[in-house]
Amino acid sequence: MVFDEREAIKKRMDQIFERTTLLHSEFVHLFDRLRQLDEKEKEDKIAEIIKQYDHPYDKILLEIKRILRDSPIPMRASILRERIEENGVEIKHKNFSSLMNELMKKDKKIKRVNRGFYEYDSSV
Repeated sequence: MVFDEREAIKKRMDQIFERTTLLHSEFVHLFDRLRQLDEKEKEDKIAEIIKQYDHPYDKILLEIKRILRDSPIPMRASILRERIEENGVEIKHKNFSSLMNELMKKDKKIKRVNRGFYEYDSSV
């Protein structure tokens, strides 16, 4: 009788373990899906904010602020321009430096740290 009870307990523990493993994998899957939905929602909000601006400078300025804020180090102007255009914001100016000079006047947090390098200074 003791042997049968021991086997029953072990069998029940195995069933519980299998079920918790399945629940854990389902939890991880659902958590990842929530993270994906949050990222999509964040991207949609950014896109909507960009669409609200009619002036091309405002769209470019918003995109530059976002890119520079996310960059831990100063960014080369050519790379900055590529990233802006990759994100679907068209830059019609041939002289990117003059465009950046105009935008730095609009937002004092955008700084030129060296020739051809820019950063977002949130301490200003």
